[in-house]
Amino acid sequence: SGKGQGSVILECRVAAGNVQVLDRDADPRLTFRALAQRGYDSVLVQRGICQEPGPGFGKPSGDEYVVYSWDQVQVVREVTV
Repeated sequence: SGKGQGSVILECRVAAGNVQVLDRDADPRLTFRALAQRGYDSVLVQRGICQEPGPGFGKPSGDEYVVYSWDQVQVVREVTV
């Protein structure tokens, strides 16, 4: 956001469809076309434990869901923080 403006968080409904589960070492160049050819609509990347030096090292990184098309996303509301 610009100077003096708050940040915005989008609350969304997401149609994940058929989810391919990948681990942290998956190819980051995966495209929607390649995913669809395998019969999937989105990806769940299980990040596991943070392995990067810094304050998060050794802590759970959290999972990352990836959708490739705005057709899968409906914005419910914007929250300014």
